[in-house]
Amino acid sequence: MLSMRRKNKLLMGIFLAPASLIMITWMGYPLLYSLRSSFYEIDITKPFPPCFVGMKHYLNLITSPIIHHSLKITLGYTGIAVCFEFLIGLVLALLLHSTQVKRWVMSLFIVPMMIPPVVAAIIWKMMY
Repeated sequence: MLSMRRKNKLLMGIFLAPASLIMITWMGYPLLYSLRSSFYEIDITKPFPPCFVGMKHYLNLITSPIIHHSLKITLGYTGIAVCFEFLIGLVLALLLHSTQVKRWVMSLFIVPMMIPPVVAAIIWKMMY
């Protein structure tokens, strides 16, 4: 005889199985198809079947100076953006930590969240 905890886990697994299977199918098949297609030279303008080229695309990717330049720009932009966002979050956390400033900062956060519902209510009132 199964314990109640084990029954709950089994029931949870049964309920999650269909959704998990659908997600794996919908995400796994395109991923595997793209990986397989990356080893072929495909020209959609010609009726010829795809030609197997192996690792040619990946070797071109590694040796391309354009990709190296793009990677440097992307990494630089990401580094700057992450540092900037971290500093903004740190400053906001420090402002919210102080009890005197907390009221003002919280009101600055709440006002933008409250404006859209108020405007929508006023518009609906005017329409009626």
